[in-house]
Amino acid sequence: MLRALAPMCHVAKVPLVANDRADLAVLAGCDMVHVGQDDIAIDLVHRIAPTLAVGVSTHSAAQLAAALDQRPAYVAYGPVFATSTKADASPVVGLDGLRDAYATARARGIPLVAIGGITIERAPDVASICDAAAVIGGLVSTDMREVTEKARALHEALSRSDVGAVA
Repeated sequence: MLRALAPMCHVAKVPLVANDRADLAVLAGCDMVHVGQDDIAIDLVHRIAPTLAVGVSTHSAAQLAAALDQRPAYVAYGPVFATSTKADASPVVGLDGLRDAYATARARGIPLVAIGGITIERAPDVASICDAAAVIGGLVSTDMREVTEKARALHEALSRSDVGAVA
């Protein structure tokens, strides 16, 4: 699937990000890989795939600080709100936690992506305190037209504060 998506993403000038698997990201020609706290370490990704950009999920101030020291392409932080997408979700950081994380990441020059429980209704609350937002549950539907409409609405809500939208 990544090999099929890569040319389309490159033509559209949209980065293709593989989740968890740096090996597949390299083989498929992805631009980035996203890793979690229990996945391959950022420094190991840099050693085996020096041209592959890396993003990393963080769920606490300590994890954020450690990730920023590794100079990833971006850090994801959360869950900002309760989420049912992951059965083993970390504790909610809330808007105040996101605000603090954003200030920390911004001071280090690394974009911060808000994650966890973000919906169209909550998008305005996070838009000014992150560089982008990742949304899963807020887009879920069996109707692709509905997914497209939700994605556009989320993008617009997040863009109101010059914040990027990541779906």
